[in-house]
Amino acid sequence: MEFRDKLYEMVNALKATKEYKEFIALKEDIKKDEKLYALLKEFKAKQKDHQINYINGTKMSDEEATNMQNIYSILIQNIKVRMLLDNEVKLDMMLAEVQKVMGSALKEIVEF
Repeated sequence: MEFRDKLYEMVNALKATKEYKEFIALKEDIKKDEKLYALLKEFKAKQKDHQINYINGTKMSDEEATNMQNIYSILIQNIKVRMLLDNEVKLDMMLAEVQKVMGSALKEIVEF
């Protein structure tokens, strides 16, 4: 089998997990509430911007931090959003495990 085929096998294995399926189902359900989904998208965009700025050494202003905290406080009042965010963390941990295993298995490439 080709390398790319194995990668797709791994992606399909991830998509077959309970965490992934639950995440997708929750996301689709949340999309039905346009206002809630728009707020979640705004929060995720701000979160992504913050991560990029952090990597680039730019600190978030107190106003931006307060704004994100306010949005988060509103979002987590919704059980489906809380569950979605919990599943997102679980999926992130699974992807980190993939990186860890690959890095460990390929030490000759990543270590000098």
